[in-house]
Amino acid sequence: MYRLSIALIPLSILLACGGKDSDTSDTSSSTQEPASEASTEPATEPATEPATEPATEPATEPASEPMDCIENLCFTLDLSCTELDADNDGTPDTISTVALTGPWASWDPSMGVAAVDNGDGTWSIIWDGFPEEDLTYLWYVNGEAEILWDDMVAGGSCAPDTDYSSYGNRIWAVGDAQIFDAFGNCQSCAEQTAGSIIALSNPGFEQDFADWQIFPTNLSNYAVEAQEWAVEGDHVLKIMGRNDSNDPITPIYQEFADPTEGTTFSFSAKAYVDASQPLTDTGSQANIMIKAFDANWGPVGSTMSSDIITSTTAPDTWIDLSTEYTVPAGVAHIQFVLEYAQLNGDTGVVYFDETSLILQ
Repeated sequence: MYRLSIALIPLSILLACGGKDSDTSDTSSSTQEPASEASTEPATEPATEPATEPATEPATEPASEPMDCIENLCFTLDLSCTELDADNDGTPDTISTVALTGPWASWDPSMGVAAVDNGDGTWSIIWDGFPEEDLTYLWYVNGEAEILWDDMVAGGSCAPDTDYSSYGNRIWAVGDAQIFDAFGNCQSCAEQTAGSIIALSNPGFEQDFADWQIFPTNLSNYAVEAQEWAVEGDHVLKIMGRNDSNDPITPIYQEFADPTEGTTFSFSAKAYVDASQPLTDTGSQANIMIKAFDANWGPVGSTMSSDIITSTTAPDTWIDLSTEYTVPAGVAHIQFVLEYAQLNGDTGVVYFDETSLILQ
């Protein structure tokens, strides 16, 4: 179904493309030709063409041809931050084979497509053109498949074809950009160096409301819905107003105990306002927050808040929200909160999806 296309052009062919001007072979066809033509052309051509063609062609063509990622789809796997030790001898394995496979190759790396070592810690594949349908795939290194379902449980988004317990497969969708993956991880090597995803359970609400909490616990103005415009998977969290002018805030959150002092949490989520159910009151707002408490549930430090969603926020588009919190001394509980405050009987609703938590 898919074919590997290596667009390498031998240098000998490139250099052979520059020939002599045909005028040089015709100097004896007429004894009436001016003496200047016979004496200048042979002197000029050998002095210029052999000197310029070899200098120009090798400097440009070989640099651009081997990886043509404009007219073709390129997959690149970064192994610079990966150490494999399949035999558990304490010594990193030498990478000998890298392949891409999926259901289109019966999940058999020998039937998939082999990648080429770029010599800088990355391996690449060029497809012939672009697939005409979505492509489910995984990387195999030395015959071993990458494992991604655990990253999905921890808040990743790179393997949406998953059951969150035994498999997690990557998907390239028609219209997506070129692929640059890190083996066995939803984060790039740069992101792994900067921080690590930690366990934020059910981050995309694919398991309904599991592992999330609401306060007060008797509130019912929320739902997990299937929506075709969900960011990842099929589901989103919908928060409606409380219709309570004395206490208009609806917080939905996950909580961790005894975070390490000095660490920084980066919390992010996506928010969405449906144009058919907009926020109309200028005082209504939604955002995400990080809240910290001591052992007696007294606040510790300042609550850290993201930008806010208001009545002026563009509808029908996902908005990125994020905030950070560095843990001071005395924190016993830390909460990561999705919040909607409905004021003055506002009828709008706010949706959330793709929550993520990174510890630095």
